[in-house]
Amino acid sequence: MTNAEEMEQVESQIQISIEAAKEAVSRKNMMDELIRDKRFETLFSVGYLEKEPARLTSLFADAEWQTEEKQQSLIDDLRAISSFRQYVLAIKAMGTQMERQIAGSEAQLEEMRNEADAEGE
Repeated sequence: MTNAEEMEQVESQIQISIEAAKEAVSRKNMMDELIRDKRFETLFSVGYLEKEPARLTSLFADAEWQTEEKQQSLIDDLRAISSFRQYVLAIKAMGTQMERQIAGSEAQLEEMRNEADAEGE
């Protein structure tokens, strides 16, 4: 494989990684938009992620919820809330990380193209 072919292959791989990173950034931006929506905030950020865990936790002391099965149900519900929160945070974290990666990858592509142009002169 010639040096030019290797450069093209590397450029192609970088371009593919940039496109994948842009998809992650797009998902992060969608999540940010959802979080800013008053309905999402009311139903999920406050309602599900804040108030629901408090309600479920209070049920641990309720006499009706003392069976092993009901206690496990409460634990499962709390885990579900935690999983949803982790999902939201993961989308945001990955998008933020990919924003930085895009900038670095684009700089790397530009540097490679400049070197190729300098070699061609």
